Amino acid sequence: MRRDNALFFIAGLAFGVAIGYFVVESVRPISPPAGTSVGASSGEASDPARASARPRSVIDPSAMAALEKRASENPGDVEVRVQMGTMYLEAGRYQEALRVLGEARPLAPSNLHLRNHYALAFENLDRYDEAAAEYEAILAVDARYPDALLGLGRVKLYHKRDIRGGIELWEKLLQVAPESEAARSVRDELEALKSAHPAGG
Repeated sequence: MRRDNALFFIAGLAFGVAIGYFVVESVRPISPPAGTSVGASSGEASDPARASARPRSVIDPSAMAALEKRASENPGDVEVRVQMGTMYLEAGRYQEALRVLGEARPLAPSNLHLRNHYALAFENLDRYDEAAAEYEAILAVDARYPDALLGLGRVKLYHKRDIRGGIELWEKLLQVAPESEAARSVRDELEALKSAHPAGG
């Protein structure tokens, strides 16, 4: 088996296991904590060890109806839309997540948590060019944003076959946020990728 083929076989196995939980576990409260600038990241992502055993959530129709009512009555309410988007993402309803997050995005373009969720919705709809563009836009604002480094690296490695680019992003993630959950989620996989393809090309 050629080295490139072996690499993608290994990466494909890892991706097949990982893709089911990257979606849910990349989702967390979008609004930054009080006292945190919108461009700053907590460096937290999700723990795939927990996610692999966690089923997708089921949306409570009454809770969603209440949020939809609030959104209808308050067109400028960003938070209600990001709450809806988070619920849709966690339930695997990515088209609906994309819709409501897309409504919120122009209202809060500096909210990087929101924009990371928006990129994640694109990614899970197999719209990888748009996901990559959104992750890149986040990194243009904050080049150290852990979840965007994680997401863009994932897109490059598994969907663009850009091994060098993906490895570089994940290496940067380990450098800038080594104790983050995002870094911990990729550390072992990154070592396997680098061992399978030392040149990174």
